[in-house]
Amino acid sequence: MRQNREEDFRAGLEVLMPFFEARDFGLRVYPPFLAEEGTYFSAQFTWGNHAVTLVHLLDLGSVTYSIGAVSMEHEAYLDALRVKRGAAFPAADDDSVSGYAALLSDLETRMTPFFEEPDRDFVELAAVHGRQGRARIPGS
Repeated sequence: MRQNREEDFRAGLEVLMPFFEARDFGLRVYPPFLAEEGTYFSAQFTWGNHAVTLVHLLDLGSVTYSIGAVSMEHEAYLDALRVKRGAAFPAADDDSVSGYAALLSDLETRMTPFFEEPDRDFVELAAVHGRQGRARIPGS
């Protein structure tokens, strides 16, 4: 585990960039946000009204999928798709960067519906397993 969390966060984004760039998603990195529990680093991959929001505190802790005004956390989405068993994220390793490779594995093998199926499928699942509103970005 490296000691610089911002470097870990940026290295993690580099792991994910080729996947999202291949799907024409852009990247927005938010300014670090200092809170009582530490400094949060956040980023969002976006394409049209689709967004994948990442929040890193000590490691990659939160991944939220959004289409328009509905969103679902990664694990809730896996549950809704019935593909949670054997998922790689969250990573079992106790370091600040392994979560990004684990998320990439899930993106490539389990999360295809978000990128390829009609938006209404996601919205219907989110109505049961998700929430209304945009993903929370610390400090925004």
